[in-house]
Amino acid sequence: MLHSLEIMDTPSDELFNDITKVAASLTKSGTACITFIDEERVWFKSRVGSARAEVARCDLFFASL
Repeated sequence: MLHSLEIMDTPSDELFNDITKVAASLTKSGTACITFIDEERVWFKSRVGSARAEVARCDLFFASL
């Protein structure tokens, strides 16, 4: 189903970025992400406080975001 939405690997989007910034601000966190997970990877559509654009799904809990 996720792939039918054709959202994976799309360019940055201001609406998603605004939501991510608000989430980071409301939670007083230095990191916030809007994340999509498929069979192989975790892809960050929007992120604050992280330079990584994606992580292999099998490495998610071991990665420093």
